[in-house]
Amino acid sequence: MGYSPAWLYRIEQGRVVPSAKVLRALAVSLDLDQWETRYLFALGRRVPEHEAELSHAPGQGYLDALHPNVAAWLNSAWVVQRVNAEFDRLMHGWWICPVLIYWHYGTIDAQTVIVNWEQTSQWCVGWLRFGLAAGHEGTARIVELLMAIKVFRAHWESQVIPVDPATKPWVVRDFDNNCDVTLDMRAWRPAGQEAGVLLLGAVVDHAG
Repeated sequence: MGYSPAWLYRIEQGRVVPSAKVLRALAVSLDLDQWETRYLFALGRRVPEHEAELSHAPGQGYLDALHPNVAAWLNSAWVVQRVNAEFDRLMHGWWICPVLIYWHYGTIDAQTVIVNWEQTSQWCVGWLRFGLAAGHEGTARIVELLMAIKVFRAHWESQVIPVDPATKPWVVRDFDNNCDVTLDMRAWRPAGQEAGVLLLGAVVDHAG
């Protein structure tokens, strides 16, 4: 890499903030995949050039246009602000507990709706670990409260380096059509200072 062990040790100890150039060199030297590189940049409080994913928060019309995929806009604390009809239909009971992460861990509805709940828990932990590394507003408080839940704490402690959420699809029960729907669930953040998350679950499979 061309950097001394002493310099790398100072980065490891949090005594210096590495530049994007150093982080890129580290990612290449360590043979990190795309998600691991993204997490490394978050830890270094650097956002790679390709991370400007949304120009601004999407309105209701945008969410509605994503039908038949599941879509919702959440604020920085993962509180659901607006949803499209498919999210409302499939995610039973979200309105009772509009903080999506708390809905996932703390409601009977979630464990009834989500077929692969253990995997979606890992999805949640992955995004929360990323948000904590990147300094996303509200993440630390959410993690603190969730630590009281045994399964969350176990999954949190098992993911020192978080799994890529893209490898953990959501399989949800569609009670209206008596089938399971597999969603490629992604979380997108706007560029600039506007805090929030666009949750988009692209439908990739139906199973009767």
